[in-house]
Amino acid sequence: MNQTQEEYELATKKHQEQMDAYRALNENLMYQASQNFDKYLITLSAGSLGLSLTFLSTMFKGKDLHSQGFLFTAWACWLVSIMSILYSFATSAKSHSNAIDQVDKGTAHEEKIGGHSTTITQILSIVGGVSFFIAIFSICFFVGINIKGDKKCVKENPSMKELHQKYHQEAKGDQCPKHHLPRPRHHHRPNDN
Repeated sequence: MNQTQEEYELATKKHQEQMDAYRALNENLMYQASQNFDKYLITLSAGSLGLSLTFLSTMFKGKDLHSQGFLFTAWACWLVSIMSILYSFATSAKSHSNAIDQVDKGTAHEEKIGGHSTTITQILSIVGGVSFFIAIFSICFFVGINIKGDKKCVKENPSMKELHQKYHQEAKGDQCPKHHLPRPRHHHRPNDN
């Protein structure tokens, strides 16, 4: 019975070591995934902001823009995303520092690991992700509305050449050729005699 008890304790200890190693592996993978998420999100947000500025200056240069609120919303959300992720780097470092202090003091099992900094870091990551997707939807709406509006504008506003041809075919002297304005009509008043 004594040998069986020792085997049981040895098996339990081995199992606990495996679980600890598995837990450490998952914590490391979770940390790496969180770091990658933050890096990709800040890269995509900054790139999207820059791309939208370039896109705006090339594709819509000199054109009337419609629904600019969507554009400003996208820019604001990308900036919020970038700032929240940058700030989450600082709160994450503080969270790790707090966790080390908790382990050193022996209070790690009594308190939330990392304290309030952990909660703030999680909230900032969520805010960054949500802001990024709101920005993507906003810029898609903005581009869609302006491309559709641009096509509508082309249909409603023919080119200057077409206007000139239309003028010569239909107006024939009722318009001033230089300014395309109606000629003043002279009204004769009866003489008050």
